[in-house]
Amino acid sequence: MCVVDELVERVDDQDRVLGVLVSRRQAIREGWLHRVAVTVCRDERGRILVHRRSEQLSRFPGLYEVMIGGAVDVGESYERAAARELAEELGIRVLPRLLFTFLNGSGLSPHWLARNTSTAMRIRRRHRAQCFEKSQVGVGG
Repeated sequence: MCVVDELVERVDDQDRVLGVLVSRRQAIREGWLHRVAVTVCRDERGRILVHRRSEQLSRFPGLYEVMIGGAVDVGESYERAAARELAEELGIRVLPRLLFTFLNGSGLSPHWLARNTSTAMRIRRRHRAQCFEKSQVGVGG
């Protein structure tokens, strides 16, 4: 099972780095603010990419989702983190475009969430992913 243990930077309620490095596991356990970047991919027709999470992940293994992402590494921008996560999870090599950030108080712990967008063209065959119309997925935007 994959464990959440990478180093992240703690941030304040204005998304300013505090200069304190902690493990993501500790940030989640203590409820400390940190950064997370996710991307919603679309194909050239505007359909949304839906992918199946790995069975090896500690959270939500094997479930389908529309966001690809994870924690922002120390010193990394939201866009670079989103690009790294796309490459790691789906084999997509692009630099996503940052749309907005917001303070997310839900989920495992509070965090600053960056919503990115990208056009997904080629995905490694080993990943279970397919594009659907927005109406089929039930999401807006």
